[in-house]
Amino acid sequence: MRDIKTEFLSASFGYFAENGLENMSIRNLCKATGISIGSVYYWFEGKEDLIASTAEYGLGVVLDKLLTYAVNGVNDIDGFFDGFISGVDKYADRIKFISQVVASPLYGEKLRSKTPEHRRMYDQYAENLAQTLDCSVEDMKAVVYLMASIVLDYSVWGSKQTVSVQLDFMRDTIKNLSAK
Repeated sequence: MRDIKTEFLSASFGYFAENGLENMSIRNLCKATGISIGSVYYWFEGKEDLIASTAEYGLGVVLDKLLTYAVNGVNDIDGFFDGFISGVDKYADRIKFISQVVASPLYGEKLRSKTPEHRRMYDQYAENLAQTLDCSVEDMKAVVYLMASIVLDYSVWGSKQTVSVQLDFMRDTIKNLSAK
């Protein structure tokens, strides 16, 4: 059965990633997605709720894609890090939108209140990594959260040189942790 609200959130996420928040109007969003304004106000309390819900949806999608990439790369640490930047490039515009929402005084708190599940995803991934690499869960939590910071930093600033230094450090850290 079709989930029209989820389809709308997906389309909205793409719309915001391309257009940003600064020029956003519900009328233009509805025109671009083919959803009626009435449906938007049925599903969401208002513009702030719509934007926070779209960012929350998008964060889940991006995290799922990046964590799946990371899980698949755990047995080849060098291959994982070598392909990391191109993997993040696929989602850079979407991550910029999410960071724009998080940093916004208007939308940020609303999004942060909706996202405790994402922190649990990070922690679960850290536990899986720790078990796979036979190292401390707390060490892996630090690695996972640092990787999230690197993703954000790269998506916002786009500096491959800076990210390469960070990734080399992370690669060495993971190899050292798994060698203990």
